[in-house]
This record gives sequence, C-alpha cells and structure tokens, in this order.
Amino acid sequence: MRPIVIEEDFPMWEDVEIDLFEQIAGDYYDHFDNVGGLKLGGWPTLIQSEIFWAPWNKHPANPRYVFQIDSTEKGNWTWGDSGVGYFGRGTAQGYTDEWACEWQCY
Repeated sequence: MRPIVIEEDFPMWEDVEIDLFEQIAGDYYDHFDNVGGLKLGGWPTLIQSEIFWAPWNKHPANPRYVFQIDSTEKGNWTWGDSGVGYFGRGTAQGYTDEWACEWQCY
C-alpha cells in the first residue's frame, strides 16, 4: 500500500464550512471531487458523517485529521463493511504526541 500524491482535494459535504447557494449545493459533487484511498493530508473521505474523535467529540487531545487508510482488497485490509480509518494528531497543549483513530463503514 502506498499513499497517493493529491493535486487537488475538496471536503465532503459534511465538512464544508460555508453556506452555499441552493443551486450549487445540489451539484456540489459535480464540481468538487474528494479523493479517496490511502492518503496523507487533504480532506477525509467521509462515509457516515464528520469525524467524531470521541463521544460528543470531546477527545482531550483535540485531534486534527492527518491521514486515512481505506479498505483495500489488494492490501487484504478492511474496516468493517468497506470502511475508512482516520488518524489524527493531538493539537491540545500537552497532547501533541497523542494520536487518535476513528473509522466509519457502510
């Protein structure tokens, strides 16, 4: 398994932080592509919703997304039902060496 170099990556609908016009919102994925697969950086490829690093998103390390590992037949690896594993590094003071993992599946 090798990560890919991403030239252009956009957030999934759940991670869009601005309000879009109704006309654009319906066609969002026709204009903005999120790259899936094993990748370092970019935007997470969400399956169910935004990433929750802990119940109620209250992880003490306040992790920020760093990379993802998708389920892959070639690598003989799966997260539940064709899911994705997300890894984040802590951003809170005293937690910058802490890592968190979250995963979502279909």
